[in-house]
Amino acid sequence: MEKAKHYASALLKWRKAGYPVRTDDEIAKIVEICHSCERFNHDKQVCGICGCKVSLRGWAVKNKAALQTEHCSLPNPDKKW
Repeated sequence: MEKAKHYASALLKWRKAGYPVRTDDEIAKIVEICHSCERFNHDKQVCGICGCKVSLRGWAVKNKAALQTEHCSLPNPDKKW
């Protein structure tokens, strides 16, 4: 239930900002960071903290790395992107 609330909040923030998306290069850098993180679930290709999908491809609505309004879920100052 918490994951669904976080996802809905992220989509609302993204919509209010005008649906901005990151470039392919920006997404690739984020995916590289996430894949090297000890909390990343490689089997499911999701963040082990928030549960969001992080990948090189896919619709922005299903890929946290593509949403320009989103960031790493680690608490400050540990945020990686």
